[in-house]
Amino acid sequence: MRAGRGWLRAAYALYRRNPSLVLSASMAYWLAGVVLALLGPLVLLLPIIQPSLMVLLANVYSAVRAGKVPQQAELLFTVVERRPALIRLGLFQFAASAIFALLSVLIEWAVDTPTDLAQLTIKDVLLNLLPLFIVMIPVFMAFCFAPILTAWHNMAPAKAMFFSFVATWRNVGAFIMHFLNCLIVVMVVGFVRVVVSGLFPAIGDALGYVLQLLMLLAFVPMLMVSVYIAYLEIFETLPEPASATADEGEGA
Repeated sequence: MRAGRGWLRAAYALYRRNPSLVLSASMAYWLAGVVLALLGPLVLLLPIIQPSLMVLLANVYSAVRAGKVPQQAELLFTVVERRPALIRLGLFQFAASAIFALLSVLIEWAVDTPTDLAQLTIKDVLLNLLPLFIVMIPVFMAFCFAPILTAWHNMAPAKAMFFSFVATWRNVGAFIMHFLNCLIVVMVVGFVRVVVSGLFPAIGDALGYVLQLLMLLAFVPMLMVSVYIAYLEIFETLPEPASATADEGEGA
């Protein structure tokens, strides 16, 4: 659990090395999802291409960690070389997303949930969310590190999912601590907003927009970087990606 305490801090340190590059890469990742969502049925492609997008992000973070500006060839090297395996991993993720969506429909059908939001109770919310949350955890564990392991370490998709699941299971304490740290940050930001809005109602809305912007520009990219930091902490005995420098491999 002590290791998980430092993931968010290490993510912030890497973010500070090149904020513009980390932010632009993270925003491009989310923009790809938004664009596909706006294109209707094409949003179904998102789970398939998401592993490749995650590897691109990891390539950016690896370059920032090495203190260099990545070239296009370096960013695309592992993605192009391992494209078939990443697509197969994406198909696995698509299947998991389809099962998750089917399960959510079945739960909504089985649980008599009020259509009026005003009539919703905590019990209704828990009955709907708890089964989905239970299913979502092992899915997250299987796909958390699978794209990087597939691209950087030439693992077959199924093998990468297995090692990702085992790695998160063996380090569940660190992940719990990391989740609690992130939750504390969100709660502190919310508390500050409530207090300032209560003391100074005239600037309450403006402060809310500013805090939301800061969360979007700093905290969200840090959350994404923290997955890369967790990879370094957990798989530090594995070789670095082929495009990395020898010095970076020794530092890992």
